[in-house]
Amino acid sequence: MTNIISKWRLPPQADGIVASSFTRSPEYLGHPLVQECSVRGETVVPISLYSDGVKVCCDSHPDTLYGIYVNFIHRDADECTKKANKHVVTVYRKSDVCDETLTDIWNIILWDLKALAVGCKPRLGEEVKPLEEQVPDEPLGGMWGVWHKVCLMQIRGDWAWYCEALGAWQWNCKSYMCPFCRARRDGRLTWKNFSLQAPWLATCRTHRRFLRDMERSRRSGFRRGPSPFAFESRILQAPFFAWTMIKLDWMHAVDIGVLVYVLGEVWWSLLLHLGSHVGGRNLLKKRLGGVRALKARIKKYYADHHVDSRIPLRRFKLTKIKSGRTGPKLKVKAAQARKLLPLTMQLVAEFRNVDGALGENRFQCVRHLCQIYELSNQRELSDADLTNWRQLASTFMYFYVSCGFRVYPKHHYFFHFPEQIARTGVPRDFWTYSDESKNFQLKRIFEVCGGRASSCQQVLLHLEWLFRLEHLLEDVEQVFTCALTSSPGK
Repeated sequence: MTNIISKWRLPPQADGIVASSFTRSPEYLGHPLVQECSVRGETVVPISLYSDGVKVCCDSHPDTLYGIYVNFIHRDADECTKKANKHVVTVYRKSDVCDETLTDIWNIILWDLKALAVGCKPRLGEEVKPLEEQVPDEPLGGMWGVWHKVCLMQIRGDWAWYCEALGAWQWNCKSYMCPFCRARRDGRLTWKNFSLQAPWLATCRTHRRFLRDMERSRRSGFRRGPSPFAFESRILQAPFFAWTMIKLDWMHAVDIGVLVYVLGEVWWSLLLHLGSHVGGRNLLKKRLGGVRALKARIKKYYADHHVDSRIPLRRFKLTKIKSGRTGPKLKVKAAQARKLLPLTMQLVAEFRNVDGALGENRFQCVRHLCQIYELSNQRELSDADLTNWRQLASTFMYFYVSCGFRVYPKHHYFFHFPEQIARTGVPRDFWTYSDESKNFQLKRIFEVCGGRASSCQQVLLHLEWLFRLEHLLEDVEQVFTCALTSSPGK
């Protein structure tokens, strides 16, 4: 822990750069606790809460295992991905959850956050008291030699967890489908307007506006239902809570959102051309032939480029692209979808001159999305980059809609990223790939435990043992290194 909570010195941000790491962002530097502590030379360590679910048990009795993690985000994205910066708070099954369960979980988290925000350790036994009566333990500065404070500054996760654990609203609401602005399903503020002059762009919510709207709703007697003004989560009581803490993460909103829709629509429109070698007029047979040809191309692409995240080609069928009456959507994992974007660019370039205007619109759509992905991989972004990002997003959606492809609310969320990047930092800091890495470890331990009622406790105990074992091995290795360097024969 001593290595994690240490006073760091960051080089100044270069001229013209508006987004890099989180600790250089306006959200961190303008935080009231940071400004208060900077005068006294104290350190404020930002942390984030993250949660996501992983499917467990068999198909006949499906269930979801949720884990809540605390991440230290005071370092660059590459440093934050290390194991020492990620810690499991708790694990619970969806089938075991009720309102009291989530209330108890938030009570424990708030007990921790309140003590850490004043620079102290949480005192055992205080968690059973009301939040305003809790007394912290000894200062953190007594352990590390310098006064530290730890403050929650980000909340990340997929929108399903926001709805279940935080009490947020669903994206398919008529009046309040977006948590970040006042976009509506229809009318002048429709979320389907993707131009740079869309009226909803002027309605983006700040924390002050959100609280004002919520209080106005309470006065009018509307407290329940699919509305942001029904948001009454315990997380509102966290120290220095602001609505802008709740983040859109790149993985859930884009990689398994916008990107898989683009891949599904584009591949579905190309299957008849890829399967043109199949004779007859049966469209289904031609599409099945197109799937076989597409599998061969994917296999060759993987071999030529040594791709690590691959889709299982043995199970790749037509239903992976489109199933039922829903629109096309490629059913793959986030990392697999990212690796398939360059291959899709090759396909649309090859079939650019077929299908008339559709071929050109399809090519331009994928090309603009590739350019946005190039910007998202950068470690620093300038004001010109963000302006270019907004223009690329609007042009991408223009060609996407011109192809006749279906639009979904995640396409609207896609437009909020430049605003979030300017306030928080580059997407590398909040695309949650490293956060997801612990989910598979939780699933393996849970399955070994047999899915019993106490399995979540066993998971936590085993993770605690692994954490202590890792630090024990580090200490042993350090002792052996010192012994070797001090031996007479060296």
